[in-house]
Amino acid sequence: MKLEFSFENIFLPEQTKPIQSFVTQFTGGKSDCTVDCISPVETAGNKFSALLWRMTIRDRTAKPGTVSNDPAMIRHLHDLSALENLAVSDSLFIESIYLSIKKDLGRSGSIIDKSLKDMAKEALEQFEADPIYKSEYTRFVDAMSYAPDDESIGFETAVASFERIVGLLI
Repeated sequence: MKLEFSFENIFLPEQTKPIQSFVTQFTGGKSDCTVDCISPVETAGNKFSALLWRMTIRDRTAKPGTVSNDPAMIRHLHDLSALENLAVSDSLFIESIYLSIKKDLGRSGSIIDKSLKDMAKEALEQFEADPIYKSEYTRFVDAMSYAPDDESIGFETAVASFERIVGLLI
């Protein structure tokens, strides 16, 4: 689990979640404290938007790790897949995507003259055509996921999740 802080206004009400140490979780103890969190539905909308604008500026000729060539951006595909079922069941998910992309377009030179639907379709085509995304995804998941092998989200599964979400926009 990763803890991130946001200094932006949120769209959906926050949710109070328990925090446990690994030891407390392993021993079945009670949570150590609670914290207010951004809704997973809003997080999924943010992940979708972040993935799209980063893909519009992707320049594989740039130095890896720079804003314009960040292999770690693929983490958003993984996280979006993990949040898919929860997100798509909420009627505000699509609205959260539109609100997020409205804030993100233009970041780091991302394309601002395309529709969300066109950007999403192009991203899907890139995932299917560019094998480097799969190798970046595999490196990310292997290095960052704590899920057991049988629960790990593979690249094809993540792309299929993305495709289903894109289908909601069309």
